[in-house]
Amino acid sequence: MKILFIRHASTEKNYKGFMHKIGDTAGLSVEGRDQANNLIQICLNNNVEKVFSSPERRALETAEIIVKGINKDLEIVPNLIERDWGGWAGQSWSEVEKKLKTMDLEKRYTFVPPSGESWQQMEIRLKSTLSYIIGKGYQAVGVVTHEGALRGFMPILLDLPKQESFKYHFENASVKIFELENSVFTEIK
Repeated sequence: MKILFIRHASTEKNYKGFMHKIGDTAGLSVEGRDQANNLIQICLNNNVEKVFSSPERRALETAEIIVKGINKDLEIVPNLIERDWGGWAGQSWSEVEKKLKTMDLEKRYTFVPPSGESWQQMEIRLKSTLSYIIGKGYQAVGVVTHEGALRGFMPILLDLPKQESFKYHFENASVKIFELENSVFTEIK
């Protein structure tokens, strides 16, 4: 099975460096729509049979452009949302990062921002979601989600320590392709 992990295309908030809130109504920017259209060919080249998407507007708009272009089905998967930063959402990432850097790795892993979710809670839902998608039995799928979720997926996919997620950064509309064979994921792009 091949899985294309896709970060949603650009929004105006992304340009300004602010984090989205869960349920944020921000849609794609003009550049974001162009980026999403560019993802169509990548999905066609990889024979994507179905696209799974976060329900967040920016991800869903990206996924809708893709499925229209490849003429395949879309499934909205609520667990593909970004980490819920609760009361910290809407701040710039640099503000949030300052608060997090005061904690050691284990504290960061289990820390729950006010009305939000911990990294650990996000990881549990991502693992469950990955099992769900794999269980569908497709040969190639697209998964449209968010940078934090993508960073959370990397240690799971590559069987690495959780701190390895810090090494990953995903630009808007970027794609990471993994092949699953004999229960082992291999990054192929």
